[in-house]
Amino acid sequence: MGVDERGPYAFLRVGHGLSLSLSLSYRVAPDLFLEGRLGGGYTLFGERRDYGQAGEVLWRGEGRPFLGVGLAYRFPDLWSRSRVRLGLGYPWAWTGRPAGAS
Repeated sequence: MGVDERGPYAFLRVGHGLSLSLSLSYRVAPDLFLEGRLGGGYTLFGERRDYGQAGEVLWRGEGRPFLGVGLAYRFPDLWSRSRVRLGLGYPWAWTGRPAGAS
């Protein structure tokens, strides 16, 4: 239940999202990689309001782009494919993480 300037209403709310991204990696040196990521997400929200005798449908959308660049270093002497990544992204964020695979 909700209430607005038209009075009380029952509602049903739904949301749908779509996210797309493109990632690239370029080997600068045997164990050093330059990485980039470009993408975005879009979410569409819909709400059906039932006021009893009348109803209405409202739609609203939100979009958010993202962009990231970084460096990754692969440790050649370790038995796994271990890496350390450092990066900068938009919306503004510093990222850093170790990664490994066996």
